[in-house]
Formats: sequence, C-alpha cells, structure tokens
Amino acid sequence: MLEGPVTGRVPVGTLLTFTEARMVTKLKPFLSYEQQLDKLIDEKNLVINDRRYAKDTLSQVGYFTLISGYKELYRNPTTKKYKDGTTFEEIVALYRFDESMRELFLKYLLVVEQNMRSQISYYFTQHYGENQIHYLTPNNYNNIPKHVSGIKKLISVLGNIATVSTQLIIAILPIIVTHMETYRYGFS
Repeated sequence: MLEGPVTGRVPVGTLLTFTEARMVTKLKPFLSYEQQLDKLIDEKNLVINDRRYAKDTLSQVGYFTLISGYKELYRNPTTKKYKDGTTFEEIVALYRFDESMRELFLKYLLVVEQNMRSQISYYFTQHYGENQIHYLTPNNYNNIPKHVSGIKKLISVLGNIATVSTQLIIAILPIIVTHMETYRYGFS
C-alpha cells in the first residue's frame, strides 16, 4: 500500500472518520498579519510595496482568499514561489477585478432570475389557477418519463415550503394581531 507524507502515513484506501481525516491533514499554524507578510516576502518571493496597505487588505479579505485564490497566475510551478517582480498590489488588483466581475454577473443573473420567476408564475397561474395547491398537482407538469423524478422532487420541495410558510403564518398571526390591537395599528 502507498504510504507517505501526502496520506499522513496512513495507507491509501484506509477508511477514516471525519475527525480522523482532519487530524491527518497538516494544520497550518496561526500567523499574525505581519508574519503572513514576512512569509510572502521571505519564502514566496512576493514584492510588497506598502506593508500597511497589505496588512489592511489581508485583514479585510483574508490570506486564503487573496493569496491562495490567485497565486497560480503568478507562481513559478517549479519553485512554488512567485515569479520575480510579482507584487502584492498586482494580486489585489486581480482580486478586485474578479470581485467586480462577480458582482456584475450576479446583478444581471438576479434580473434574469426574477424575470424567469415572474414569467413562469404568470404562465402557470394563467393555465392552472392561482391556488397554491395547483403547484403541487403532478398533472400540471410535463410528465414525460425523463422529467418524472425531477417533478416529484420539485413538488416535494414546494410542498415543504408551503407547509412551513403556513405553519409560520399560523404561529405568528396571533402575535401580530395582539401587537396591532395593543398599539392600535389600523384600528379605530
């Protein structure tokens, strides 16, 4: 059997509990922001032009997200160090660009999602009625064999949502009515 540092000296194929597996994994020691910066400079060959800026950025974004997430573009695969001249600021600039792109995509994905939900809801209620029970009727869906499993799952999820929503309303409604009566909201 294969053993070694990669497997923590545990034979490959050995079944471990989650706790045992975590113990095999080499845990990284805590490093202060200053120590993280020193490591990046001394061990990783990264140029840091402004330590205060770098420290603030690490405290806001985190080492793993910033350094581990964007290192591959700048690292020498042989030495595992950054290519000569690579700066902390370049990595941050790439992170910020990626963050902006994610925000932009999310913004428009949310618009598309809202539009699709609106269109599906409109079409469905136009053809099957607005009663929530109609969403839970299998015959209101395209029941070709390849869709049946997904339809059952969807109906189960929608049924659970409807049940939880109804239970929540039943539980909260008396509290709302009591509050409104006590503080005379909407009552003469």
